[in-house]
Amino acid sequence: MNPSFTKYLWVLPVLLALAVNLNVLENGFVWDDVVVLAPYGTDRMAAAAPTKEYYRPLVGWSYRLDRRLWGMSAAGFHFSNLLIHALSTLLVVRIGLLLFARHRRRIPLASLAGSLFAVYPVHSEAVAWIAGRNDLLPAFFLLLATVAHLSLRRGARGWWTLPVFTGSLILAVSGKESAIPLLLIFPVYDLLAWEGPHSRLKKLMTPSTGIVWVLIGGYFWSRTQSLGSPTGNIPMEPAPLLDQARMILLAAGFYVRHLVWPYPLNAFILLPQAPSAQYFMLILLGLLSAVFLAVITLRRRPPLLAAGLWAVALG
Repeated sequence: MNPSFTKYLWVLPVLLALAVNLNVLENGFVWDDVVVLAPYGTDRMAAAAPTKEYYRPLVGWSYRLDRRLWGMSAAGFHFSNLLIHALSTLLVVRIGLLLFARHRRRIPLASLAGSLFAVYPVHSEAVAWIAGRNDLLPAFFLLLATVAHLSLRRGARGWWTLPVFTGSLILAVSGKESAIPLLLIFPVYDLLAWEGPHSRLKKLMTPSTGIVWVLIGGYFWSRTQSLGSPTGNIPMEPAPLLDQARMILLAAGFYVRHLVWPYPLNAFILLPQAPSAQYFMLILLGLLSAVFLAVITLRRRPPLLAAGLWAVALG
């Protein structure tokens, strides 16, 4: 491949992200959009405040900015979603370049990864649905934190990597509570994939690992202050340990199955009820996935695959 052409391959994933989702600009307000954005019909930006079920201030702030930029034009809100997805795609390419830094085909590999991310079907709901921004924003800032973390691991100066890393993680958890477990991917990466002569304990004794634990504690304190408890008004009923394990395996099987084969596309999480063949197949898939993850974690080979699968598991 022509080297002068190769260096511009990073543009392709971004163009794909824009092209395949450009028709979202024609959409209106659907489903939760009507409820979430209803307060923006007046000058009172009530959606910027957290509810008693969710603590997602970053999403509310982004809606407030959209309201000031576009008024109540649905196309403007959709454009913001599209832009965030395109920028996230660019970050995926950058992560690929960092991970494959020593590979002679690092640019084509990173561009391929970015292209798959750009057009992957399971992303369509988050991009096309305005209320799906609570997935887009945490994903963007987690990816930005990953760029900073990988840059630090590869010798970049901490004067810019640590502030970007810390700020990105704060914004990610301010976008959606499901970003919290994903913070653990950074110490997991250090333990499994960080090359060097350091012992496992020393690999975890890093500023970024300390930042992760401080942010997790700070997040739950802030959430409790806002909602009154870590769970807000969401009822939490105790369940037998066996039932919890079965539900975790069922959910794992469900998500692994949709990660590999995302069809048919459905905006709702429809877990099959026992007894049924699909129910037991998902349980089995979840169990096999857990066993495979345990095996490659213990072997630590290949390290990038182990760290990547932990990102999926934590998500």
